[in-house]
Amino acid sequence: MTQEELFYSIFENIPRQGPGTKESTLKAFSAIKNLPADARMLDIGCGKGVPTFDLAEVFHGTITAIDNHLAFVDFVNRKAKKLGLQNRVAAFVADMNKLPVGEKQFDVIWSEGSIFITGFENGLRNWRKILKDGGYLAVSETAWFQDDQPVEIKAFWDRIYPGVMTIPEQERLIESCGYQVVSSFKIPKEGWSVDYYSYLDKPVKAACEKYHNQPELSGVLDALQHEMEMYKKYGDYYGYVFSVLKKN
Repeated sequence: MTQEELFYSIFENIPRQGPGTKESTLKAFSAIKNLPADARMLDIGCGKGVPTFDLAEVFHGTITAIDNHLAFVDFVNRKAKKLGLQNRVAAFVADMNKLPVGEKQFDVIWSEGSIFITGFENGLRNWRKILKDGGYLAVSETAWFQDDQPVEIKAFWDRIYPGVMTIPEQERLIESCGYQVVSSFKIPKEGWSVDYYSYLDKPVKAACEKYHNQPELSGVLDALQHEMEMYKKYGDYYGYVFSVLKKN
């Protein structure tokens, strides 16, 4: 087994592939107004589609969901068919860095916990091109909640995702990229500890027991364990900010 195969074997067996809550998803969507009846949404980095299907309950247009992992895409399409939503929800394998869509195609772009893959500024600038004029981008991104970060947690984030910003810094960048902030709020801590890490903890521990004699796999498992430990210790200092943005 490779590190990548191990990683996906863990994440294929938990509900969410990143922090979040249904309440946060619906709260963010409630800030989006006056969508046309035939509105089109692009859900970038959909994973197994937890936010996708939460949105399908309140958004009555079509949702195109993309992920770079085929098993996630297949799961979303099977679930859409099971729920009778196959005419409104369709998932495809795609690279968010090379989206196979033209300019001004979507009324809403949704990205929960995935923009870090392409980078916050890169995502803001590139995805703006495929939004219709006056369209919305809803995105959750890591931010510092306090300015006086302890050395340990600052070093952790500098290593895995350099350039984490404070909320005011995020908002200045957002405006410089051609958006106005319609709504912005912190995802509650339960979105990390309960809805995400409580599910992640068990398969990670099981994998540690199973592969403890295979050091070539320990890097993935150590990183996941360390991430959970850091949040338990320093979760008051950082988290996700959910921003709903309107294209200027």
